[in-house]
Amino acid sequence: MKRSLMVLALALGVGLAAAKPAGAQSLTIGVKAGYNTSQVTDITDAAYKGGFTGGGFLSLGIGSFTAVTVEGLYVEKKTDVGGDQFQ
Repeated sequence: MKRSLMVLALALGVGLAAAKPAGAQSLTIGVKAGYNTSQVTDITDAAYKGGFTGGGFLSLGIGSFTAVTVEGLYVEKKTDVGGDQFQ
């Protein structure tokens, strides 16, 4: 839990540091990439597995403080189940 909060705080800090006000009719294109972990909670022998997260965004500035943004994001979630629970 502490590690997740640390990663969230770091991502928020980097995002705020890189933020700029939307300019009139400015077009911004970008890429997002990351790593996540997941686990099935109802199964006792399930282990955490990592997966890729990635996508992109397109942002169009409309006025000095407004923008319209479209994003697409792919999130891969996996888990490793051991034992005889699915036989």
